[in-house]
Amino acid sequence: MGAVYDENDIVQIVLTDHRTVENQIAKWQEMRNANNCDEATKWFNQLVFEIARHSVAEEQVLYPLMEAVGKEGLQLSENALQDHKKIKVALEALRHEKDEAEFDRKMQQMLQELLGHMQTEEDIELPFVMKNVPVEKRISEGPAFQRMKAIGPTLPHPSFKERPQVLQAVVGLLTAPVDRLRDLFKEFPSADEVQATKPV
Repeated sequence: MGAVYDENDIVQIVLTDHRTVENQIAKWQEMRNANNCDEATKWFNQLVFEIARHSVAEEQVLYPLMEAVGKEGLQLSENALQDHKKIKVALEALRHEKDEAEFDRKMQQMLQELLGHMQTEEDIELPFVMKNVPVEKRISEGPAFQRMKAIGPTLPHPSFKERPQVLQAVVGLLTAPVDRLRDLFKEFPSADEVQATKPV
């Protein structure tokens, strides 16, 4: 994939999010390997928060850009939405898994799905966007992507229908306050720890 030079370019924002998620996975793995269950739980909660917000922003902002290009973009979007569905189902199952060994097994499966999806985006979908969507449009959609992350759900909702996207957006906005209320009762890494996982 070619270089991206504007931090507001939606492609750059997605890439930055990917690196952040990878760093947070590493933190979770570090704490899990150290048998520091409390810290591992904090990083798992952070991963759920990060993935949920990133996913809904892609579904509402990035994928419509792909679909607007034509048949190929629509197929790429459909494939990505199917990936998201699998990851959301896996995350929701993990949130309710009480058995430690089973949690670890399911977590590794989910991470394999997630990292594979991210790699496909970087190998196929983002290059498609860079080739077919003018840079001015990509830059103008960057703030919309960030806004959707800021106001969207913070938990996976696999029961939500991906289409029509307008309906998904409305349901998501109604659900987001409930998600954020639930988040108040969870432990997360400190703001400084989270910031340290973001690429410079």
